[in-house]
Amino acid sequence: MSVYGKVMVLFALFQSLSINTANAAEGAHQPAITQFSQQIETDPQNSTAYYNRGNAYYDQRRYNEAVSDYSTYLKLNPNPDNAFDVYYNRGNAYSALGIKRQALADYTKAIDVGSTNPAVYTNRANILSSLGNHKQAIQDYNRAIKLSSNMAEMYYNRGTEYLELGNVRQGVVDFSRAVEINPKYAQAYRNRGNAYGTLGNRNMQIQDYKRSARNGDREAQSFLRGNGIYWWD
Repeated sequence: MSVYGKVMVLFALFQSLSINTANAAEGAHQPAITQFSQQIETDPQNSTAYYNRGNAYYDQRRYNEAVSDYSTYLKLNPNPDNAFDVYYNRGNAYSALGIKRQALADYTKAIDVGSTNPAVYTNRANILSSLGNHKQAIQDYNRAIKLSSNMAEMYYNRGTEYLELGNVRQGVVDFSRAVEINPKYAQAYRNRGNAYGTLGNRNMQIQDYKRSARNGDREAQSFLRGNGIYWWD
């Protein structure tokens, strides 16, 4: 049985600066984009319009254009009051594009302005993990959990980092906390089963595979079926 990868918990802000953004708020993003583009055409120095259009582009998954508008906003307004928002949102856009090191740099800038938002630590941890920096990822998950301790995904992700580093027992602790928060968390049961298997506890391993299978995990179901084990008991 293989270990699951991370659950990418990507939080976005999309805090609009303009008072005239009803179209974006309602989800009619193309009219909003047209509106902001007209504002920019009228006044190319209108930094607020760039930021708001960047948010609308992001919501349409037009990430390259979102990055471009966020960057122009920062060029026109190097020290904005909403520095956390813009660096964080641009980091999310870079992450969505797979441009990991730029995403990492923007999440770090967002943190450096003094944020206590757990989402930015979680997203940076995801990037650090994908770059193989597991110890640093754990540090960021620690910070995120300290700020918000009720998200099962944070414990699950930190648990996978501990497995990557060979700290199997601590992985079990985190997967256990994840399923305590979310008793239907199939992935956490399966990874905890993997950890128990590594520790030589076959009985606990099978019990967790059964829990995972009962919550719809197809790989756990396939494994159990292949070993003649029925999971509804």
